[in-house]
Amino acid sequence: MNTKGNALFLILIAVALFAALSYAITQSGRGGGNIDREQAAITAANITQYGSSLERGLQRMQIVNGCSDTQISFWHDSNGDGTEDASDNYYNSSSPTNHSCHLFDANGGGVTLRPASDFGADHFIFPYDVCVSGAGTGYYPACASDGTSSEDIIFGLGEIDQAVCQAIVNNMGDGTINTDHGNSWIPTRYFTGTFSEGFSISLLGGGSGVTLPYSNCVLAESAPAGRYNYYHVLKAR
Repeated sequence: MNTKGNALFLILIAVALFAALSYAITQSGRGGGNIDREQAAITAANITQYGSSLERGLQRMQIVNGCSDTQISFWHDSNGDGTEDASDNYYNSSSPTNHSCHLFDANGGGVTLRPASDFGADHFIFPYDVCVSGAGTGYYPACASDGTSSEDIIFGLGEIDQAVCQAIVNNMGDGTINTDHGNSWIPTRYFTGTFSEGFSISLLGGGSGVTLPYSNCVLAESAPAGRYNYYHVLKAR
């Protein structure tokens, strides 16, 4: 009798252990998805916070150091030769030589340059010819076709993951990813102190006086499927 009772008891323990193991495996699988979503949210927050830090750095240079729009420099030693000259992507000959208008310099904006890979992006871009409609003088749905005055000073990240983009737009508004992007994130459109009429990004919503996000995510053009572009208006013009 005792033998049968012990056997039954062992069977019940085995069943309980099996059930616990199955539950743990199921929860582990669910947790993986949550981690992915959480990581996307963390990356999205890091991106928008970095964009804000760039904006504050630029404001500091203009308010404290008196830098004009055309003196702003995003220079960094892009070719690694240790020299600041026209061979670097963002070399601005109009920027003061004391680096007081250099965003990535302690004498200027004091912002640390971070690689695009920190944010899961392919590249970053400070374009010279992009107008975000709804920002500054460019009202929705179109930017002024005046050649220079409505082009904004922008920070962009090219080709971020869809999940990160979705997390950004969820925080910015109604969660809709804008598909009206223009061809504005070509990595070679470096701002070097001059503006040129080029492309516009039409924001969702519209109408003069309507508050629209200066930081958002849009569908990437000519990019692999599932990749999107982030922009942050550092200064609306």
